[in-house]
Amino acid sequence: MRCIGCDFDLSETRSGRCPECGRDFDPANPATFAGEHNTRFARRLATPPGWPMAIAAALVAVLILRTRFSPGVHFGHSIVALLASLLLGLLYAGRLVAAGIGHFMLPRRRPRVVPIAPKRWLAAPAIVAFALVLNGAGASQRLALWLDRRTLDPIANGVAIEPSAWTPVSVASGRVARGAVWDDIEVAIFDPDTPLGQMSGPFRWEKDGSDPRWIAHARHFEGAEEVPGIVRVRLARLAVFPLEGHGYGGGFALAWAYAPGAPDTFFKGARFTFHRYSGDWFVSRGWIMSLEDEPSDQSPSP
Repeated sequence: MRCIGCDFDLSETRSGRCPECGRDFDPANPATFAGEHNTRFARRLATPPGWPMAIAAALVAVLILRTRFSPGVHFGHSIVALLASLLLGLLYAGRLVAAGIGHFMLPRRRPRVVPIAPKRWLAAPAIVAFALVLNGAGASQRLALWLDRRTLDPIANGVAIEPSAWTPVSVASGRVARGAVWDDIEVAIFDPDTPLGQMSGPFRWEKDGSDPRWIAHARHFEGAEEVPGIVRVRLARLAVFPLEGHGYGGGFALAWAYAPGAPDTFFKGARFTFHRYSGDWFVSRGWIMSLEDEPSDQSPSP
C-alpha cells in the first residue's frame, strides 16, 4: 500500500493521511492508494489525452486548412495533411487502446480511480472535424483571396500586361509566377443551357479523328459557332494570376482571375476555366495551362 501522490509506503500508517505529502487515503478503499491493481503504470495508461494530443490535432487542422488556402487543390499540401492525419489517427487509436487496458487493470470500486473524461477524448476529433467543415465551406480559400486581393487588385485594375512582360509577385496563398492583364478581350465559353455546358468538371474533350483534343483549342475562336455549346463573350478587362507550385508543375497551374462582367463560368480558348468566386473574382476549378506566348498560327489574336 503506497501513496498515489508520492509513492510513500503506507503499510505502517494508521492515520489515513500520508506523512510524506499529506494526501488522504482509506485503507479499506483500494482506489485511494497505490496497491496491487491501482498502480502508477495503470493510472498513466488510463488517463485521458491532454494538451499534447489537442496541440497535435490543432497542427493537423492547420495542415488541412492549408490544402485549400489557394485556388484549387495543392497536391503537396494535401499529401502532407493526409499523412499527418493518418499519424494522428494511429496515435489516437493507440491511446484509446492503452486507456482501455489501463481501466481494465485498475480496481473496479467506486469512485472511478481515473475518470473517463469524454470531453478530453472528443477534443482532438472535434478539432480535426471542425477544420474539415471549414474547408468544405471554403473558409480558408476565402481568407486567401481576401489577403491576396490587397496585392492583386491594383494589378488587376492597372495597365494591361502581356504574359511575356509579367513580373512575379508574392501573395499570401503563394507566388504568382506568370500572369497577364488584357483589355477588351473576347473569350469562348460553354453555354450552360447545352449538354456540353452541363458536363461536370473543367475538362471537355472532343474526338477529332484519332486525337482527342480540347474543343476550344481545336476550333479556337475561328468557326466557334460550328461547335454546339460554344458562345463568345467580350470582356472589358481580364486579369489572370496563376500561382507557382500548384498542380504537378510543368505547364500546369491553378489561378485567381479578375473578369468584370464575365458569366459565372467562362473559358478562353483552351487556356483556363474559371468559376465565379467573389464579386468579379473567379477561381480555377482545375489546372490551367501556362500563359506563355504561343505561336501566332496557333493562337489568333481575339
